[in-house]
Amino acid sequence: MGLQARMSEADPRLYNVNRDCAHNFEFVMREVAERLEDGRWVYLDALLKEKGITPDQLGQACAAACKFVHGACDNPKEKMGECLARSGFWDVPELATVALAAYVGTIMFGLFWTGAHEATLGGVGPCTDMNGLVEAGQRAHRLITLSKWRRRWQRVKNRFRKIWDAVRGK
Repeated sequence: MGLQARMSEADPRLYNVNRDCAHNFEFVMREVAERLEDGRWVYLDALLKEKGITPDQLGQACAAACKFVHGACDNPKEKMGECLARSGFWDVPELATVALAAYVGTIMFGLFWTGAHEATLGGVGPCTDMNGLVEAGQRAHRLITLSKWRRRWQRVKNRFRKIWDAVRGK
């Protein structure tokens, strides 16, 4: 897990430099929802209209993403793919989730750049060792881009894993 610290006695949140982006989630998702609603990315908005993606479907993608991230706290034993399924992320049209991810990416790029720029002193900063976050990002990418049949297969494997864990008393 790594070292965690409180920034003040009055703040119950734990801070860890390897995951502090989690504290930006609410801001990022509000900004994503606003940009999806406003259609600020002309090319993406035209593609969504061309393919018949509705504002309701974009809202469902945002809701599923929020349930997914919030759901990370519900069950410490749950795998990322199980949480994606439970949140309804895969029940939303794929292009709606792609649009959501595109906006999250543009917003996070700006946050990352600013954070790296401000936190790097004398060549030492947050971009010197990011192995854990890179691995988590790669895992999320693999899960989110699974084909439908691979998602189903993953669910079956997860059910058997849970049964096996229950048999072993875990």
